[in-house]
Amino acid sequence: MAGNYEVVVGWTSPAGQFKNVLHYAVADESNAGWQEWANYVQSMFILHWQQYCVDTFGIESVYVREDIENGVGVTYVPAGAPVYGTSAEDEFMGQAAVLVNKRSNGPSRPVLGRAYLPGSALEYVTDQSAWANNVRDAAEAFLESLRLYSGPVEGIDMQMLIKAADPTRPNTSDYGIVTSIDAINAITTLRSRKRGVGA
Repeated sequence: MAGNYEVVVGWTSPAGQFKNVLHYAVADESNAGWQEWANYVQSMFILHWQQYCVDTFGIESVYVREDIENGVGVTYVPAGAPVYGTSAEDEFMGQAAVLVNKRSNGPSRPVLGRAYLPGSALEYVTDQSAWANNVRDAAEAFLESLRLYSGPVEGIDMQMLIKAADPTRPNTSDYGIVTSIDAINAITTLRSRKRGVGA
């Protein structure tokens, strides 16, 4: 069924499950397609992020529901999940993450959303207490691969969105289309989400 969907990527970690909440406009979908998409997310984790991620973090599930009040979703487990990081470095900061900005060039808000990638090893922190460029670039590439996924694979044709934190504000729509992705070097905590920024 066409509509807007909340897609939650569930990570396993020593502190329990961490979740990346993404939103997509879906032109058409099927249950078979969402399983394929979950497998795709895991393959992009392996391609872009796994080598920088410690071996206690990994993707274990993808939860999908239509983004409506009281919407009930379905959990999809990628083939072979959980797949963990492969960094040889064991040291990490439990609340540290790479901040990835989701941007929209639309005429109204929301124009900025945020995602946080966890699990990067401390060996990738520079003398300036920032993430090394290769870690920043890998985080950006991972989220960009999820933005650029447009299908259709087994019936899915989708577009990444930013969901407004407060759609009642002036010049604000419920969603904005993500047109670009950029990550930053500054170390961010998983608790640093700011009110008023879209998801």
